[in-house]
Amino acid sequence: MNYGICPLSVVPLRKEASDASEMVSQLIYGELFEIIEKQPKWTYIQLHNDGYKAWICNKQYKLLTVEEYQNLISLVPHYIEKPHFLVRSKFLKQVSIELPLSANIMMSSFLEDDLISQDSFKSASQLSRTIKSVTLDFLGVPYLWGGKTRFGIDCSGFTQVVFLLCGFHLYRDASQQVTQGEEIPYTAMKPYDLAFFQNDEKKVTHVGIVLEDSKVIHASGSVRIDQLDSRGIYNQDTASYSHYFHSIRRYF
Repeated sequence: MNYGICPLSVVPLRKEASDASEMVSQLIYGELFEIIEKQPKWTYIQLHNDGYKAWICNKQYKLLTVEEYQNLISLVPHYIEKPHFLVRSKFLKQVSIELPLSANIMMSSFLEDDLISQDSFKSASQLSRTIKSVTLDFLGVPYLWGGKTRFGIDCSGFTQVVFLLCGFHLYRDASQQVTQGEEIPYTAMKPYDLAFFQNDEKKVTHVGIVLEDSKVIHASGSVRIDQLDSRGIYNQDTASYSHYFHSIRRYF
């Protein structure tokens, strides 16, 4: 079995083995994966954290030995907490790269150790106390299908990154995240539960994070705060419902 790691700030993951294929997610610096299939230009991978499967360009990852992979997954993750954190990449011959929130710098073999500040990252257990500030830090980020960073993010990428920084591993897509946690009645919801929404076929297609006062923060056009009720998300800008309610689930 072969393994790999992402040595770049953020890398697109494709639905098919082609640059023209849609981006279904992104690989963030420090993420580990198992190689399922390798072609001349593309590799089909399965991520260690959430089991997500997609294609990655062969030029955008570094191979790991079994021993290196096992060593890395045994380490306690340390995630970037501050935006615009620069490191000098050994993989890119000392070129400085900017890391997004949720980048895992446990892979210190690619970094100049003297550039790593203890104030720049925290373990998941330390970050779990700051879920409100982490959530609100994404306000105004533009929507991007498959995105997982402050430069563009989709609804389930938003919830996945926020919960990762708070110590909980969600699956990648909303239809997968709704299978985790515990279902809670709408009347019993509380801040930082997840609210799920459905299409006309009653399939889960959207997710947001519950806030105080029956509000929800979610990625729709941009990361925004809207009113939530038992019918769905009410968008005051358009004076209409943008998403229709499916369920509430609790993870903490």
